[in-house]
Amino acid sequence: MSWQLLIGLSVILAVIRDSVTKKVTQHIHPLVSMVIFYIGSIAGATAISFCVFRVNPFIGGAPVWYMRLFGIFFGIGVYAMFEAMKINFTKFQIFGAYRNIISILLSFLFLGELVLFNPFEPRGLRNILGTIAFVVALAFGQGASRQNNQEQKAVGKKFLFWMFLNIILIGGALFFVKIFSQGIPPIVILTNQYVGSLFIISVMIAWRRMPLFIRSSYTALMFVNGIVTAGALTFLYMALKIGPIALVTPVENLLRTAVVIPVGLFFFKEARLFNKQEIVSLIIGFVGVVLLALP
Repeated sequence: MSWQLLIGLSVILAVIRDSVTKKVTQHIHPLVSMVIFYIGSIAGATAISFCVFRVNPFIGGAPVWYMRLFGIFFGIGVYAMFEAMKINFTKFQIFGAYRNIISILLSFLFLGELVLFNPFEPRGLRNILGTIAFVVALAFGQGASRQNNQEQKAVGKKFLFWMFLNIILIGGALFFVKIFSQGIPPIVILTNQYVGSLFIISVMIAWRRMPLFIRSSYTALMFVNGIVTAGALTFLYMALKIGPIALVTPVENLLRTAVVIPVGLFFFKEARLFNKQEIVSLIIGFVGVVLLALP
C-alpha cells in the first residue's frame, strides 16, 4: 500500500475525529473528554495490534517505555489541540497545520536535509516562503484582534497560546515518530504513546481536582472517537514509516485542512467569527500551507 493511499485513509478518519472533538468539547471539559478519548484510543490501538499486526504492543523493553515517555508530551500537545479547537475550529485547522514547520526544521537540523531550507532549491524556497506566509498571516490576525474589544482580545491570546503549544509539541512528535518507526512497528509506537498520554491527562485532572468520569451521552461518543483516532494515526504512522517526512506531513496537513475548513465555516457556523482582515489572514495562511505541501 502506498503512503499516498495511507494518508488519504488517515485524513478521512482525522476529519471525523476533529468534527466530533469540536462537538463534544462544547459540552464536556476538554481534559475530562480526553480521559474517555484515550481509553478508547488505547482499546482501538490494542485491538489493531493483536488482530491486524499480530504483535503484543506492550512487550519490548526500554523502547516501550521511551514511547510512553514520548506520549506524555504528545498528550499535552493534543490537549492544546482540544482547547484551541474549542475556541475556533476553523482557524486552528489552518494555523495548526504549521506544526509541519517544526518537523521540517528538526529534519533539517538532525537528518541533514539541507534542501528543506535551501533557498537555491525549489523545495527549500517554498518552505521559506511558506514559513514567511505563516508569520504574515499571524500578523494580519493580530492586527484584526487589536480592533476588537477586550474580551475578544483575551480570547485571541488564549487561542494563540494553545495553538503554539500544539504546533511545537505535535510537530516535534511527528519528527520523533519518523525516527522511532525505523526500528519499531508504528502500531507499537501508537499504543504506548496513548498510555503515556492517558497518564499525563489523568495527572492534570487530579491536580485540578476534576472528576475522571462524568455521566453524559457524549462520553460514549468520545470513546468511539478515540477508536477512530487510533485508526487515523495508525495509517499516518504507517505512511511515515515508508514515505519521506518532508512529503508525508505536508500532504496530510494540506488535505485535512482543505476538507475541514468547510466543516468549520458551515457546519459549526464559524464564518461569523471572522472579519475581512481575519479572512485575509486565513487565505494567506492557507497559501503557506500549500507551499509547504508542494513536493
